[in-house]
Amino acid sequence: MTFANWLNEPYQQLLRRILQGRLHHATMILGEAGVGQRQLADAAAGLLLCQSLTENGPCGQCHGCQLFNAGNHADLMLVDPEGATIRVDTIRDLNTQMSKKSQVGKVKVAVISQAQRMNINAANALLKMLEEPPENSYFLLTSTSASSLLPTIRSRCQLINIQPAPSAVSAWLTEQNLSNADQLAWLGVGPYDLLALDNSQELDFYRNFPLQLQRWLASEITTQEWLKGAKSEEQGWYLKAFSAFFRATLAYSAGQPLPVVLEAPVTLALQRFTLDRLLQIHQRLLTLQDSMNRTNLNTSLQLTAEINSW
Repeated sequence: MTFANWLNEPYQQLLRRILQGRLHHATMILGEAGVGQRQLADAAAGLLLCQSLTENGPCGQCHGCQLFNAGNHADLMLVDPEGATIRVDTIRDLNTQMSKKSQVGKVKVAVISQAQRMNINAANALLKMLEEPPENSYFLLTSTSASSLLPTIRSRCQLINIQPAPSAVSAWLTEQNLSNADQLAWLGVGPYDLLALDNSQELDFYRNFPLQLQRWLASEITTQEWLKGAKSEEQGWYLKAFSAFFRATLAYSAGQPLPVVLEAPVTLALQRFTLDRLLQIHQRLLTLQDSMNRTNLNTSLQLTAEINSW
C-alpha cells in the first residue's frame, strides 16, 4: 500500500535519529485510527533492521532487508490485539523473545500495534521491559489514545504524533483512486482504514447509509424493514455509521460545517430530536459499540431495541 505523504516527515526524523545513533529504545506513534501509525512503525522497523542503512533509507540488498521484505525476519516481533485486547501472556512471550540474542543483525525490534488495548497486567509487564530494556532492543508502539496508556509507559517513550490535514487526506485518497472519498468523510474513518475497504460491501453500505437513514427518519421504511436480512458482521457497520452520523449532527449543532451528503438526514434528525436527546443517543451508541468490541457480542437485538427507542 502506498506510503502517505504526511508520513514522510516523521519517517525522515526516524531515519536521522537512527543514523545518528539517537533513537530512543521506545517510540510511541500516536494518531487517530487509520492515519498510518502501523505503516510508519513497520517502516521504522525496516530502517532498524537494515544492515547497511543509507541517508536515503534501507539499502534493500542486505540480508536483513531481504528477510524484512519477505516478511520473515527472525529479529522482528509483531504484537497485535487478540480480539479486543492484548493479553499479559502475549507481552511475557515478547519479553522472552526480546531477551534472546539477535539472530540476523545486531538489533531486535518489537512492533506493538494498538498498544492502548493492553490490559493492565500486560501494560505492567511491558513497563518492566521498558524500564530495563534488553540490550540492542527497540520497541515501536502505535496507539490512538495516549491517555489510555499508563503514564509511566508514555514517559519512557519518544512520542510521534501523526495529524494529517483533512485536505491532504482527501487529496491522497483521490490519488489512490478511491471514488467519492469526499462523500465518506463524515464517517471519521482513517484514510488507511477507508482505503482497505475499497470495493467492499462495507464501503457500499456506508455510501448508501445516508439515503437509507433519510428514508427511515421520514418514516418511509420501518426499523424492521431496514435491518431485515442484516448479517452479524453488519451490526458493527450500523453502529459505526450511526455513531458517526450523530457525532456529525452534534458537531453541526455546535457550528461545524456539514457534509453535503448528510444535509437531508441531519435536517430530519434535528426536527425529531432535542440536543440533549442527540447527546444521549450518541453516548448509548458508543457504549454499545465498546461492548461489542470488548466481548464480540452479537448486538442484533440490542441494536434493534436501541433504534426503536428513538
